[in-house]
Amino acid sequence: MFYPIIFWKSQPAIYGPLWTLLMWFPAKLAGNSLFFSQFFTKLMLFVFYVLSGSQIYTIAKLSGYKNPILYAETFLLNPFSIMIFLVDGHNDIILVFFLLWSLRELKRGNGLVAFLAFVLSFLSKYITVIFAPFYIMYYLKKYREWGKRVVFAVWALVIGSLVCFFVIKPFWCGMKFFEGLSCARAEFHENAITYVWYKIFLVFI
Repeated sequence: MFYPIIFWKSQPAIYGPLWTLLMWFPAKLAGNSLFFSQFFTKLMLFVFYVLSGSQIYTIAKLSGYKNPILYAETFLLNPFSIMIFLVDGHNDIILVFFLLWSLRELKRGNGLVAFLAFVLSFLSKYITVIFAPFYIMYYLKKYREWGKRVVFAVWALVIGSLVCFFVIKPFWCGMKFFEGLSCARAEFHENAITYVWYKIFLVFI
């Protein structure tokens, strides 16, 4: 119904390809129904919202906190979280879920699984890349011997490359694939944290 008046339909997506793949499911179930399009999209976001709360509970429990459910409730019942992720329906909850999953695996000592979850978070929304330096510092501290560092780096490169290949492949169209990021870069607000990271990034390129 609204397709003729949408002015950004020819603009490459500014979100990660994993988000587009996930959106295939509610879109397929909804068909041409605007109501069910909203319903199934919000339902998917709600599932990731609850799963994110579950990850927070597990992280708090692994950290040895006395009342881990309190930390999950603080997130799940936070009015701001409810408004942003459920009412407004921002897709950042996908990023948050995979990032929390990654942190949970770091607490368990599963370095490769944590890296895989981090890559999935990045493929959901690229802003996750700002956490990369902290992961690098963690892995350098965890694997102090150069032999173990090399083995981990090789496995991480193989796993990360394969995941990126299969997620990006359906949308790959050459360098045009990255045009969405150029559009997003031009829309950074000067009073936003993302703009600060963008300016810092420019210093090093």
